[in-house]
Order: sequence, then structure tokens, then C-alpha cells
Amino acid sequence: MSGRDLKSFLTHRRSAMDTSLYDGSDLAKRFVGGQKKSTKYKNIDYDQLKELAGKYKQSGLESFGRLKKLSQANKKSKETSLLRQHSDVWIKESHSLAAARKAAQVELEAVRAKLTLSDDEELENFFSEMLTLEAQAYIEQEKFHIDTVNPILQLTDDLKYWIRQSVHCRNDEENYERVKGELAFVKQQQSELLEQIEEVYRETNDDIQVVILDNFNDDSYGDLHIEKGIPSHVMMLTCPYEELKDSVLQEFLHTDEQYSVQLDELKKKYSDYLNDPYGGWSADDWLRLGAILGQYPPSLPNRRSLYVDRLLREFPHKSRTEIVAHEDLYTALQYYKERKMLLLNSWQNERQELVVKVQATYADAWEEFEAHEKLQMERTQQQKLCKKLYDKVAAWRRAKQEILALEAVISAQLREEEMAKKQEDGLQKKQHRQNQKKLIEMYHHEQQRIKENTLKQEQKRLHELQEMLKVQAEKDKARIQYREDQRLQKLEDKKLLQNRLQMEEMEREKRLDKLRATVQVKAEVDPCRVLKETQSYQAKIDTQSDAELELQAPLFKTYSFPTEKIEADRRFKIANALAEAGLHNTKYGRTILASVPPLKPPRPDQTSSLFKE
Repeated sequence: MSGRDLKSFLTHRRSAMDTSLYDGSDLAKRFVGGQKKSTKYKNIDYDQLKELAGKYKQSGLESFGRLKKLSQANKKSKETSLLRQHSDVWIKESHSLAAARKAAQVELEAVRAKLTLSDDEELENFFSEMLTLEAQAYIEQEKFHIDTVNPILQLTDDLKYWIRQSVHCRNDEENYERVKGELAFVKQQQSELLEQIEEVYRETNDDIQVVILDNFNDDSYGDLHIEKGIPSHVMMLTCPYEELKDSVLQEFLHTDEQYSVQLDELKKKYSDYLNDPYGGWSADDWLRLGAILGQYPPSLPNRRSLYVDRLLREFPHKSRTEIVAHEDLYTALQYYKERKMLLLNSWQNERQELVVKVQATYADAWEEFEAHEKLQMERTQQQKLCKKLYDKVAAWRRAKQEILALEAVISAQLREEEMAKKQEDGLQKKQHRQNQKKLIEMYHHEQQRIKENTLKQEQKRLHELQEMLKVQAEKDKARIQYREDQRLQKLEDKKLLQNRLQMEEMEREKRLDKLRATVQVKAEVDPCRVLKETQSYQAKIDTQSDAELELQAPLFKTYSFPTEKIEADRRFKIANALAEAGLHNTKYGRTILASVPPLKPPRPDQTSSLFKE
């Protein structure tokens, strides 16, 4: 509860007894006064209320009618949109089926024309039989049309003529019974014919379904016809190495075992779906389900809702739950087919790759075997050639050894002469090195002497600098002492000045107190004085000219150099004149300004002799 609700709280409580007494007394007063009805309530006009309720009811019914119309229009537009989308899908599917049929016919005609030109007698017999069957089927179709469809059309025309003729004669009951009997007889014939056609259709459909079930359940692999084990044409290939051949052929068995295990696992995983591929539906319904799902591509927006709506329309006797369950079953079976075909294609491709790899391996083995045989033959020839060459080399080695012996004797003589020459050159080099060593020692002595002289000069200069620094230190000490004395003197003067100022301030305050006592206001008690003008305000009005003079006075005291004092300096005047002439940044102007002395000479303690020679 918020703070604004506190006012509505009841702070006074009445008991039930007080209330009853109050109500009873009020009722008694009304009866005494002759007023039996309460004045708080008015009479109710029920007719007006019924009319008002009728208006509201009519308005509600009209609103409900408009809402119902909007709902019906929305449903109708939604239904129209769905039908339009189904129509677009069906038209697209019909175009694609027509194109596929046309392409298949063109391909069949091309294959037929290509195979007709071949010289194979079996193909000629096959195509002749095929053309005969096709012509026979066409004749049977025409005969069936003449025997079944034409009588129905003729009977329809006769009935129309009889109806037009019997309009004028209404009492022709004998003809009516005869026509009725003929219609019943024709209807019975058509029913028997349709039953025969339906029986043939069911038999053909059962055969097709048996083939489909075989594709689902049997261990054959469809149109791929994968041959397990080692292919016969691979077994016929020869290899020079038996161990290599055995290891290569084992790869086929290993591959077959691997893919067989995968197919068995896939079949075991989907065994529940394969045992009952239709899920309780008829083969025709199942075929229609697959055809409808295939018409809606995965790229179509809102695909699932569209084909579920289509299935509900196609199978009105099926519930949505059954359709969704069979949709899942169909999806699982389609995935099983795709996965199975993928494994079979991979199996077949791997077997083909193995065949190619085996052929390449055998070819490499034969090349290596032939190269090895050729190498053995070349090695035998090479050994013979090496033996001949060895004999030649041995003879050449003996001649070479004789030549080497002679060259060794000659080289020994030359070596002795060379050693003697080297000893002589060594003595000369040794004498030259001794001379160079003496020159180096003399150079070192000279450098040592120069270094000692330089060291003596530097020590002398150091001593002079130390003496000079001592003198400068004494001067600095005296200057520092002078500055310290000056600072102490300033402090003492400052203290004396402060004492003197304090005494003057005290005397000034005393004089001011006496002056204040003389000018102190002694006003009498006057309440009306608050409304009057003050004497100070009146004095300001009277002395307006004095106030204007006070405004021209400076606001505060200045403790720096005033403008008049700065402009009175000669250096300022000269700098201003040089600036007006444009010479203040020239060398001449800077020389003139540096040579002008200040008004007062600098203090002696501020001069430095550090940079003076």
C-alpha cells in the first residue's frame, strides 16, 4: 500500500450494535413519517434495459458475423494459396516427367538405331522380336478400344437420341424396360471386363512388388552385380614373385569382408523397416506416397507443410499421425537405399581400383624381374671385361712403378737442393727479423720517453689547476661569508622594521579609536527612521562628483614597476626606437642594446669571476 492510500483508511470503528441501533432508528423515522420506500434507489425501466440488451446483442452478432466472414475469407485465401502452390509443383513435375520421357525415348531410339546397324545375329533377332511384340501390343490395344470403348460411345449416342425421342411419348414403358435391361447387361459386361483388367493389374503389380521386396531383402546387390572373391581374370595374371601375388590377392578378400560387414550392419540396423516396408499400407498407397514426396524438392520453401497437406488431400481416410509415421518410415527406407547404394558403389570402385593396382603391381614386378635378369647378364659380361682390363692395368701399373722409382730418385735430389736453398733463405730472414726487432725496440723507447714527458706536463698542469681552485675556493668562501652577513643584516633590519610597523599600527589604532569616539553616532529611538533615507545615501547623492573621482583611482596598490617607470628607462626607449626603425633584430641593434647601462649598477655580490681569465 502506498502513502496516498493512507487517507482512505478508516480510523473510526463502529460496533455492530451501534450500526443496528442507527439503522433501526432510521427505519422507524421513515415509517413514522409515512415514507415506506427508500429515497436512495430509483424505479427500474425493464423495457428500456431489454431494448439496450437487444441492441448490444445485435451489435455482437454483427461483429461475430464479420469475424466469421473474415475467418472464412482467410481460410479460402489460404486454401487457394495452397492449391496454387500444389498446382505449380504438379505442373513443374509434369514438365520434368515429359522431358525425362522424351529424353528416354530419344535415347532408346538412338540405342536401337546404333544396335540395328551391328552384324550381331542375336541383336537382330532381339529387335525383330521387340518390333513384333510392339506391333502386336498396338493391335491388341486397338482391338480392345474397338471392343470396349466404341460400344460404350455408340450406346451413349443411342441413349441421347432415345431420350430426345421419348420426351414426346411418355407412355413407352416397354422400350424403357428394354433400354434398362440393355444398360444393365452392358454394365455387367464392363464390370467383368474391369475385374479382369484389375486382376491383370494386381498380378503385374505383385510381380513388380516382389522385385522391389527382393531389392530390399535379398542378398543380391541390385544392378551392380558385385562378384565376391578374387576375379578370374586377376587370377589368370602372372607374377614372377609368388609371395607378392598371394599378398596382393588377399586384398580382394579383405575388401569383400569389410564391405560385407558394413552391409550386414546396415541391414540389421534397418531390419524393422525392411520386414514391413509398407508399414501396413497397400502397395499403391505406398507408391503414391513416394511419388508425392518426390514432387516437392528440398529447396522448396515450406516444403514439409505443403506435402503433408497434399498427402492429407490424397489420403482423406488417413490421419495426420499415420501420414507422419509413414513419412518417417519412407525417409528411413530412402536413407537405407542411399546408404546401401553408396556402400555398393564404393565397394565396386575399390575392387576396380584393386584390379588396376594389381595390374600395375604385376607390371612393375615383371619390369623389376626383367631388369634383374638383364643386370645378371650384364654383370657376367662385366666380369669378363674387368678381367681383361685388370691384366692391362697390371701391366700399366708395373710400368708406372718403374717410372715412379725414377721420379723418386730425381725428386730426392731436387729436395736436397731445395733444403739447402731453404736454409740459406732462413738465415737471411733471421737476420732481417733481428734488424726489424732492434728498430721496434728503438721505437718503443722513443714512445716511452714521449709518454713520460707528456705525463710530467699533465701533472704540472694539474698542480696549477689545483692551486687555482684553492685560490678560487678562498674567494668563494669570503663571498659566501659576505652574503651570509648581508642576509643576517637583512633579517635584523626586517625585524626592526616589523617592530616599528607594529608600534606605528598600535599608535594608529589608538588614534582611530579616539577619532571613532568623536564621530560615533548617538541616535535617539525613532521607529520611523527605518523608512527614511540614510545619511550615507544622502551624502553619496550630495557628493556624486567625489565618487566619480574615486572611481578613477587604482583599485589596489602595485608593488612592481609601474608603466611610467618602465617607459622612463633609457633601454626601453632605445629598444622602442630600434623596433620602429626595424633594427632590433640586427647585430647593430643587439650591440647598441648591450652597451646601454642600466639606471642602477648591479649589486657587487651578484658579479661572478668564474669565467674571467
